Amino acid sequence: SFSIEAEPEVRLERIGGQAKLLTKLGRELDLAEKRFDEVIDGFQKQVLSSPRTNSGNIEADAWYARNRRKLNEYKAGKANLLKKKGKDQDAAQLYQEVIRDKIETHGADHMSVLKSKRNLAQLYAQVGQPKAKKAKALDYFLECVHGGERDYGKEHNFTMRCRERLAKVYDELGEYDDAKTHFEGLIDSIRKRQKVAQETVQGAVD
Repeated sequence: SFSIEAEPEVRLERIGGQAKLLTKLGRELDLAEKRFDEVIDGFQKQVLSSPRTNSGNIEADAWYARNRRKLNEYKAGKANLLKKKGKDQDAAQLYQEVIRDKIETHGADHMSVLKSKRNLAQLYAQVGQPKAKKAKALDYFLECVHGGERDYGKEHNFTMRCRERLAKVYDELGEYDDAKTHFEGLIDSIRKRQKVAQETVQGAVD
C-alpha cells in the first residue's frame, strides 16, 4: 500500500523557501547553499523512495511527479545561487541535470525544458565567458526563440526576451547580420504589441 507523509515535505519546503529568500536578497549565500543542499538531498530521497510513475496508483504517481518537480525546482534554485557566487561550472552542471530530467519526463520540445535551457544560455552568455560558451548560448537561445514562437507566439514576453538575448550574443560574436535580423524582429514584435494595446484601448473608449 502507498501512504504519504506530508510533514517531511512541509519541512523541506520551509527550508527551501529560506534558501530562495536568501538568494534573492543576496545575503548569507553560504548558508543559502547549505539549505539548498539539505532540501535537494531531502527531495532526492523522496523521489528514490516513491513508487515510479505509471505504477497504476494515481495518488502514488502524482506524489512521485511532485517530488521530482520539486527536486528540479530546488536544483535550479541552487544553480541560480552558484551563478551569483561565480561558480559557473557548478551552476552549469546543475542546469544540465535539470534539463536532462525534464527531457526524460516531458520530451525535448516541452516549454519547461526550453525555460531551463534559457537559464543555461544566460549563464553561457555572461560577460567574460569564452567564445565556445557563447556559441552554445546561441544554440540554446535559438531553440528558445523557435519554441516560444511555436507555443506562445512572436509577441510573447518569453519569445521576445530570448530573441533580444540572442541578438546581443550575435552582436558580441561579431555576427552583425544575424544580430540585425533578430533586433529587427524584436522591434517588429514590439510594434505589433503596441498596436494591439492601442486598439484595445480605443475599443474600450468606443
